[in-house]
Amino acid sequence: MYALGQRAGDRRMVPVGKVANHIDMLLKSGMSKAAISDASGVCRTTVLDIASRRNSRVWKSTAASILGVCVSDVFDSHYVPARKAQDIVIALNRAGYTNGYIKRHIGISRPSGIAKEKYVVASTMRKLAIFARHLAARGEINAKPINDILREYAV
Repeated sequence: MYALGQRAGDRRMVPVGKVANHIDMLLKSGMSKAAISDASGVCRTTVLDIASRRNSRVWKSTAASILGVCVSDVFDSHYVPARKAQDIVIALNRAGYTNGYIKRHIGISRPSGIAKEKYVVASTMRKLAIFARHLAARGEINAKPINDILREYAV
């Protein structure tokens, strides 16, 4: 299957240039490499390797995770209002993703518990935003509702 995909033009790795430039932009905006790593869910060593352009290519999934990070993904406070997280979970549920699927893929304990909370931990909100952007970028969900939520709340 892999060889067939390669012949058909499916590349699992992409050039590092665009990703490294995005990291440079985030660094110039005041984010640290550790904050980029935390926001993207990518190992810090990988972020360092990409930033230093040590490798010429990077995995597509890694590139999508890092390119999904915005400067606003790093929040000033430890807790943020839960409304935007609730809206993202509802949008993902409407797109057919169960709470169990969300839990397994982003590592939060209870996505269904977000509905009952007034505030959520900032890292949970970051994970949800990055996960939703990632699914939208891959075309697995309709990007319009997610983009509307993220734009409305400036995430």
